[in-house]
Amino acid sequence: MVASPERQSKRHANTPWLQQLLFWGGSAILILALMIAAVIFRNRDAFTTKPINETPATKELPTSPTAQEPPTTSSPRTQEPLITSPPSPTAKASPTSSPNPSNKLLVAAPQKPTPTRLQANQAALDQAKRLIRPNQASLFSKAIVQARTVKPGEPLYQQAKQDITRWSEVILDLAEGRANQGNFGGAIAAAQLVPKDNPSVYAKAQKTINQWKVLTNQQRQNQAIIQAAKKQIQPNQASSYNRSLTTLRKIPVGQPGYAEAQQLIAQGSQKIYLIAQSRASQGKFKEAIQAAALVPANTPSYEAAQKAIANWKQGKR
Repeated sequence: MVASPERQSKRHANTPWLQQLLFWGGSAILILALMIAAVIFRNRDAFTTKPINETPATKELPTSPTAQEPPTTSSPRTQEPLITSPPSPTAKASPTSSPNPSNKLLVAAPQKPTPTRLQANQAALDQAKRLIRPNQASLFSKAIVQARTVKPGEPLYQQAKQDITRWSEVILDLAEGRANQGNFGGAIAAAQLVPKDNPSVYAKAQKTINQWKVLTNQQRQNQAIIQAAKKQIQPNQASSYNRSLTTLRKIPVGQPGYAEAQQLIAQGSQKIYLIAQSRASQGKFKEAIQAAALVPANTPSYEAAQKAIANWKQGKR
């Protein structure tokens, strides 16, 4: 059935408007969809991480205390103990002190009281007395040096002065004892340790030192004489013993070596008498008398030798 011309004119009049509506509506929908897709594409990270950020803290897995990191100074939890903890007594006593714990210990450590001069001087004298040993002049000298640490005007100075004088006298006594034994070198060495603190003791020490130096020279000379006398002796020769005794008599009385010389003279005289007796026992009376006549007077064997000579002259043994 063919439409009437009037309907066809109306259909042709409505068709452009509908096409335009569909065209523009579809275009708007497409543009809107593209915009939404672009927004979603740009913010895809936010959309994907949102569930993780929204996860509550209470759902985190617990960790061991050793695995946890130490809190930083900006965390409120680290500042909370500092606010609630009471201040230390050391910080109150010394506000300007360093927060270092070692400084707190130094501040809190008690200081030892400084000893007084009386205590210090008493300790010095006690130490000096502990240095002393009998028959050791050098240790008495060290004790004197220790006692000198007590200065004039200080406590116990008079006691120190008395100790120094007494110990100086002991040193001189030790020196004299060595000299009496013939050890003049040791005597001089000890006397030289006598200090000048006491003028009288020091002067006496210097005087004896000069005397002992003279005796040292005499001792050296007399020892040379003794050695020479010993070298003159020949076994079984009475005359050699006699010459040795003559040499020993050169040592004067009172000089070093005199006592040793006298002892050697007595031994030599006895040896001469024994040689004479040996000859008489062999019937050699003439030779025996000659040997016994060499025994010097003032010796222990002199009287025995004189009696033997009288008997041998009569042919008696």
